[in-house]
Amino acid sequence: MKNTIVGIGVAVLLAHTGFSQEKTAPLTFEVADVQRSKQMKPMPDVDFKNSKLTAYNMTLKMIVMAAWDLKDDKMLVGAPAWFNTDQFDIVAKAPPDTPDATLKIMAQNLIMERFKMAIHKQDKEMPVYALTVKKDAPKLQPAAGGKSQCPPVAGTDGQAHRSCTNMTMADFALALPDMAPAYLELPVPAIATDHVERTPSAN
Repeated sequence: MKNTIVGIGVAVLLAHTGFSQEKTAPLTFEVADVQRSKQMKPMPDVDFKNSKLTAYNMTLKMIVMAAWDLKDDKMLVGAPAWFNTDQFDIVAKAPPDTPDATLKIMAQNLIMERFKMAIHKQDKEMPVYALTVKKDAPKLQPAAGGKSQCPPVAGTDGQAHRSCTNMTMADFALALPDMAPAYLELPVPAIATDHVERTPSAN
C-alpha cells in the first residue's frame, strides 16, 4: 500500500566554521583515507562490512545516502551541485568485530569531519510505503537469537522468497526495497524494534 506520511529529510549544509561537538567522543575509524577518485572503476561501489568501509568512484551524494540509509534521494536536500558530480575513494578501518551498523555511524562522523559538513534532520512530507499488519495475518514469533540474516530461499516459481531470522522490524523495513527493487521504488519507514522471525514472499 502506498501512503503519504511525514518522513525524515536530511539537509546538508556546508559549515564555514565547523559544528558543535557531542559531549561524548564520536565513534571514529582507527585509520581513514579519503581521496578524490584517481581512476575510473567499472561501477561505483560502497561496502560496510568486515570492520571496514570501502568506497570507490562514489559521489559524496551516494556515500551520504549509504551512510545515513537514505533510500530516496528526495530525502537529501540542500546539498551543493558538486555533491552529485565529484567522485571519491574512501578506505577506513575500524576495530575488529565492529558491527556493520556502527560502521555507518563512524562513516557519518568521518564525512562530517573531512568535508566540514553540518547535517540536521527536518520533517518533510513525501510518498512512502507503509508496512502494516492485517487483522488475520499470522502472528510473528520472538526470535530465539543468533545471526541476523535474510537470505533468498527456494519457493514457488514466479515468486521471490526469503527466510529472515533475528531481525528487528526496523531492519526488515529498511531491507525491503533492496529485496524487491522492481516493486518498491519508495522507502519503507520503520517504527518497530522487536526481533522477529518470518519468511516473506513477493510476487
